[in-house]
Amino acid sequence: MKITEKYAQPEVVAFWKEFSHQGLQACEAEMLARYAPPPARVLDLGCGSGRAGLALASQGYDVHGLDITWEMVWAARETYTTAGLKLPLVQGDIQAIPCAPASFDVALILIAALQHIPGRKARQRVFANIGRVLRPGGALILALDNVAPALTCYAWWGWQRLRSPSPQPAASQATNGATPADALLGSHRQGLSSLGWHARGLARTLRWRTWTSLLDLGRRAGVWPGEVGDTAINQVSLQATQGRVFYHFYQYNELVADAAVGGLRLIGYHSGRELTEGKEFAPRVRQLDKQVLYAFHRK
Repeated sequence: MKITEKYAQPEVVAFWKEFSHQGLQACEAEMLARYAPPPARVLDLGCGSGRAGLALASQGYDVHGLDITWEMVWAARETYTTAGLKLPLVQGDIQAIPCAPASFDVALILIAALQHIPGRKARQRVFANIGRVLRPGGALILALDNVAPALTCYAWWGWQRLRSPSPQPAASQATNGATPADALLGSHRQGLSSLGWHARGLARTLRWRTWTSLLDLGRRAGVWPGEVGDTAINQVSLQATQGRVFYHFYQYNELVADAAVGGLRLIGYHSGRELTEGKEFAPRVRQLDKQVLYAFHRK
């Protein structure tokens, strides 16, 4: 299914409209505070129904939104109008951003937009376009969702729990824990015990990460079509909906190399769990967690 068809589904639009009123996730807020504080002119790429614009407008950010799906642009306009905001919105493709060179201080890709683009050269065009519209010294805040943590993460977490059963002291109190956005994303956990929740998470890991890794072995050997990390998903909102769309699992070195095409240099990256809970993971675990947030600097 085309990405424009998937995100035009009424149930998908309805979820994102609801999510827009929950604010930023704690990890997203922390990334902006660390790497792109206000005031700043922000380009929200894959803006959806306007969640980031609604959250940031009162914080000293001048937010401009772009989304490839007309239904999401209309939803964002409704979100802003209801809140009494007049923020610029445009329908467009992040592979050909219709903005002037060096016109923004910050670019945001907070949820999946980059990972829906098939083909490495196409994803590199995204970074080239971002580099073009960012001012020298500007920042890209990029969140990647890996659908499920890798088995490496579970092994490391288990080992840390055995070594230190008591909770680790918070490294940062800037986020003050979970936000309403985090609560909504975690709402499907209700009714499950802690053991059941982790068992379901491990099952998702075995399904997504292990199967994709097996396919990647065939891709590296040249016996299976596609690029390493390619897959397809049917869940782009809280619940799965009809139809599957392209999705790419980024490898750390691949991401850094692709960003360099746009003159972007990595200055920091963290897993969402690290930022929300004030923890620090080993680099390999951080790279393979479910949600990883990156900050790049425009040279």
